[in-house]
Amino acid sequence: MSLGMAAPVLWLAGALAAVAVAPAQAQDFPSRPIRMIVGLPAGGGTDVQARLVSQKLAENMKTTVVVENKPGGNFTLAAKELAAAPADGRRENGGRADRPG
Repeated sequence: MSLGMAAPVLWLAGALAAVAVAPAQAQDFPSRPIRMIVGLPAGGGTDVQARLVSQKLAENMKTTVVVENKPGGNFTLAAKELAAAPADGRRENGGRADRPG
């Protein structure tokens, strides 16, 4: 096999391996609640929007989605909470889309 043919074959083998392993890794994901962290106080427009999104997310993923408000510090408290969380995909930013963190 020439070098030009090896790259597509290796890519295809890697893709097939990833597809074979993916279902085994995803089976236990919705077993624990997902936390949506909002950097604004409860009762505002962003909080209401986050709660509406969390309801649909919970329905689609068949798990519990908890909205946690962490207001203060110009979104710093929410950003610190997200930064300190383990990278397990169970936390997400429910704050404003125009601000990082």
